[in-house]
Amino acid sequence: MKNYFLSSVLLLFVFNALGANEEKVLKSKIEKVTVYINGAEIQQSASVSLAEGSNVLVVKNVSSKVSKESIRAQFGNGVKVLSLHFEQDKITKGKQDSVRLVRISDTLMLVDKEKRRLNASIAALEAEKATITANSNLLSGQNNVTVAELSKLSELYRTRMNEVYKQIWMSNESLADLNRLIGKYNEEIQKIRNVVKVEYFYQIRITVHSPGPVSTNMNLKYLVGGAAWVPQYDIHSDGVDKGIRLDYNANVMNQSGEDWNNVKIVLSTSDPLQNQDLPDLAPWYLNYGSNNQNSQRQLSKEEAQARNGDVKILDNVAYREIVVSNVAVDFPIDGSYTIPSDSKLYRLDVNSNQLDATFKYKAVPKIDNSAYLVAQLTGWEKLNLIQGPSNVYFRGTFIGKSYIDPNTYGDTLNLSMGRDNKVVVNRIKVEDKDAQKVIGSNKKETYTYKISMKNSNSTPIHVELNDQLPVSQNSEITVEVHEISNAITEDYTGKLTWNVDLKAGESKEFLISFTVKYPKGKNVKVNKADKNMYRTISSPSF
Repeated sequence: MKNYFLSSVLLLFVFNALGANEEKVLKSKIEKVTVYINGAEIQQSASVSLAEGSNVLVVKNVSSKVSKESIRAQFGNGVKVLSLHFEQDKITKGKQDSVRLVRISDTLMLVDKEKRRLNASIAALEAEKATITANSNLLSGQNNVTVAELSKLSELYRTRMNEVYKQIWMSNESLADLNRLIGKYNEEIQKIRNVVKVEYFYQIRITVHSPGPVSTNMNLKYLVGGAAWVPQYDIHSDGVDKGIRLDYNANVMNQSGEDWNNVKIVLSTSDPLQNQDLPDLAPWYLNYGSNNQNSQRQLSKEEAQARNGDVKILDNVAYREIVVSNVAVDFPIDGSYTIPSDSKLYRLDVNSNQLDATFKYKAVPKIDNSAYLVAQLTGWEKLNLIQGPSNVYFRGTFIGKSYIDPNTYGDTLNLSMGRDNKVVVNRIKVEDKDAQKVIGSNKKETYTYKISMKNSNSTPIHVELNDQLPVSQNSEITVEVHEISNAITEDYTGKLTWNVDLKAGESKEFLISFTVKYPKGKNVKVNKADKNMYRTISSPSF
């Protein structure tokens, strides 16, 4: 009796110990997602009741693209996290008809037994057929066999051989029927087994220690790959006497394997993989530079993945190199959003800002008889812009696409607003019969161009007009300038600039005239040497 009592107490202790470490699957929910240029941080929460001591908690169906080193879990009420593990698990769905499976298996055993019997019977018949044939050949070759005996033997041979062939044919037909039956049963077995499906999923296993029986909240965070956002700007202007409205939007893509259902979204320019070392100042050098936009170098899939470490990049998406500020900025998005893991782009509104702008036109009629409207924005630094494409709308009409690059020099951001058809620009060559002359050992060619501009807008405009003079690279070739209509000249490049103010409906004209002199025995193709006069296009070949 005493031993029975001790055994019962021991079993009760063991069951309690096992119960304290029993896995508890949490019903967690994604509350917030911080989307980076590459990757996203997922924040889940759940309520949990814990027993005193060690507890094992499981969060199922997380992304397969979790960065294991990024997993963090927090609990209240003095609960301590002992370990975190990211692992793969599987679940079996469906139930087999085991009774039917056993019956079919038993039937297949009987069918297989019958197949073996038929094959043995066919083998015996084939052996008998060979024996009859051999004996027939032997008897027919003997001289002491009478005609009557030979006729009787032939009849016996035909009768028995017909019976043997018939039995072999019937056995083969039975084998074919059995093989068809086996195929049918095997298909049925496969259908029964296919009812059971094994699905693999990923989960996070958390082991915690609780100071006592408590109810608390869990806050779980982890970094996943297969997610990203890029900026998309909309630029609106109602006229050159109005400001600019810049709508800051974002395109978000989710390939993480987790659906983000009704969650808070934060867009961030920070780099979650950036090291946490103390930064050091490098020398700050100054020199002349240009405002050329970033080259937007394309990255191979391997290079893009290498830059992102164990955070998986997006599938079937091209990657490029962009420049962002070292000072990270977060953009909390108002409201809640649902973004499934379906590789589609989802557009989010970040903010909208009204900016002061100065408008001016730029025209290069030697290349294009159009005037391009340029908006010069100030105060854009506070918007925390990053490089990205933009849609341009002028007076409610879609003008085209442009590109915002905040990595420019100075505090003014130049945005191209596209062509304005109400500003007419023309450049024509003025014909002169005396344009070519030979004087002594030299040949002279004179070129004269007339540029006309008209402002058909109802408001005055300012235009920066550009043209050029040829620049000699040989001491035997000289350029003599006759007329440039008071243009500002860059001697090194030959660039001509006029800053023109045009009232509403006003027109103005400008002249360019110069003479090129070179030895008459030489050949200088002035227009042919001008690469700006030609462009390349794609053309079908019939």
